[in-house]
Amino acid sequence: MEYKKWILLSEKYLKTSLAVLRKNVEQGNPAFLISDTEINNGDLEVATEWSDMNTLVPSLFLMFHGFELLLKGILMYKDINFNYNHNSVELCEKLVDVPLEFKSLISEYISYEPSNPLVKRFLDINNELDPKRIHIDIRYPSNKEIDRIDFSTLEYNDKDILGDLEQIISDIEDIYILGLRIVRGKE
Repeated sequence: MEYKKWILLSEKYLKTSLAVLRKNVEQGNPAFLISDTEINNGDLEVATEWSDMNTLVPSLFLMFHGFELLLKGILMYKDINFNYNHNSVELCEKLVDVPLEFKSLISEYISYEPSNPLVKRFLDINNELDPKRIHIDIRYPSNKEIDRIDFSTLEYNDKDILGDLEQIISDIEDIYILGLRIVRGKE
């Protein structure tokens, strides 16, 4: 039953990520404010409160951490041994007897070559980052090997990123539901 604790904690991280991403999309991800009247800092802060420049990096960290916890919960449920480290790629590779749809979808985010466009752009510009550590590296402005992690692909995207965010929202929802089906399938 230990696996349930991991699944439930993953849900909290994923739901928080979803809540922030949804607010971002709802607000239209404004990167700036144009007005015919004087704009004060309060107006700008309210207008851009949920924009990618303020929320996307933490939201993606929450998503990746939620995926890591979900994977660990599923592996526990299936009695598959794993290292208690943060190598989500290794965790994903250990998955056996899970629906292909689940493994394919989560692999768009967690693999040596993630295919999700937003994640891919971030890793392409930070080509020295190791994809199996993205959820660790995204938390910091630098790491032991890289003096500065470039977050520019995750900031100031304005409306151009809304389709990517909507896809991520849909994928998080689907991954979590598919993950729950795995652990509920034999209860």
